[in-house]
Amino acid sequence: MMKSPINEKILISKDDILSQYSSMNKYFIKCIRALYGESIDDVKLDKFNPSKIINDNGNNNLSSLDILKDRTGVYIFVNNEKVPVYIGVGGKKVEGQDLKTRIGQELREYRASEEDTGTTSSKEIKNIELQPNNEEIDFDESTEKVKSVKKGDTGATLSKNIQDIECLLMNKEITPNESIKKIKSFNLITISIGSIVDKEDVKKARVLETILISLFNPKYNK
Repeated sequence: MMKSPINEKILISKDDILSQYSSMNKYFIKCIRALYGESIDDVKLDKFNPSKIINDNGNNNLSSLDILKDRTGVYIFVNNEKVPVYIGVGGKKVEGQDLKTRIGQELREYRASEEDTGTTSSKEIKNIELQPNNEEIDFDESTEKVKSVKKGDTGATLSKNIQDIECLLMNKEITPNESIKKIKSFNLITISIGSIVDKEDVKKARVLETILISLFNPKYNK
């Protein structure tokens, strides 16, 4: 067993997830087991260090993300306690916006004066039980259900969400530069599911994003 990318002592335990949601789609169970440190052949899990990608002077070096090119999947930012703080999906919006491109957008500063081209469809999931107890998920039906329970797209990148939430918590303005410093302190986990041209893979990535947000309640998803 490899070292777990996330902290089971703080989060819901793997055993609790598997016992509560034993009828979950088998592939998603494998993804959860991989996140808790099991080596699963069917799950392509990779880890990255944002501090080695982000360049303080701009022109981030995204070459380490080349393995995510033309791929769809989920990405998870975790803090130094290995707790997920932000979860997103890549490869679902426009042609060419693969997992590498989407993460590249998340590693930029958000400034209110800029045109928001790196938006995240951040969902408020009100029915946590919606996806996990579905034995064989009908992806078309599932994504429609997700649409019905989300509050609405916020148009927010991770940088923007950090600025908004930390401002509320600390009662002071958080600058774009401060938000990037926080992102650099995180680690990044990706689960690459398949090709962005495969509609079933894209749907599967969207459902996995919903499941993980439901289970881990990341601080900067809103």
